[in-house]
Amino acid sequence: MCIGQRNSMKFAYNVIVPLQIIFVLLGLPFLVFLDSPWLSHYFLHGQDTVNIIMIFFYSWLLLSVKRRLYWLILLMTIVSFFAEVFGSLILALYQYHLKNIPMYIPLGHAVMYATIYQICRRPFIWHHHIIIEKCLYRIAFIISFMSLVILKDVAGFLCYIFFLSISYQRKKPLFYLSMFVMVYYLELLGTVFSAWSWYAVLGNHPNFPSIAYTPSGIAGLYMLIDITTNSVYFHTKK
Repeated sequence: MCIGQRNSMKFAYNVIVPLQIIFVLLGLPFLVFLDSPWLSHYFLHGQDTVNIIMIFFYSWLLLSVKRRLYWLILLMTIVSFFAEVFGSLILALYQYHLKNIPMYIPLGHAVMYATIYQICRRPFIWHHHIIIEKCLYRIAFIISFMSLVILKDVAGFLCYIFFLSISYQRKKPLFYLSMFVMVYYLELLGTVFSAWSWYAVLGNHPNFPSIAYTPSGIAGLYMLIDITTNSVYFHTKK
């Protein structure tokens, strides 16, 4: 058996990775709900609780991954923190309900990046990646187009166009397509629970393109964080 096959088999039977993926996918609604304004009337330490949970999970993830993903997680944490400062505090495109940048947000960006990275590397997923990519392209279009037509989400659709312009340049766009769906899932949770709100809800930037309560193509902006993280990593490896 060749080395690549041995590595593949070892990866396939690593039970920690599926557990981490399941925790993220199923735990997100609970974590976002903990930081919701509604719950804060009954439980004052919701955001602190989420921060603690995220610190423990982030540490577990960081200590259990291989070297490459380890450094990508650290870079994503740093890059996403500055992106949050720029997008939330400086540009005021969105705002968290306590008007801060919760600790779990930059850590969560890194966790989400690592989760998608791990999902895309699962043997079953990668074996069927072409079919999955076609399905995800259709899902992304349906989400963005329906949001544009029904919710007048012009800003979200522009972000979707930007997303397409980048993803089509990738030979293997599975990671970015998966990230699109994951980001929309997270945005849907965050905005529905009002853990954060975008500029249309806040009354900011009346001259900006209209945006839905849950922006459809915000993964297009999120992709800038991914690209920056990957670029810094590969630049430092040279």
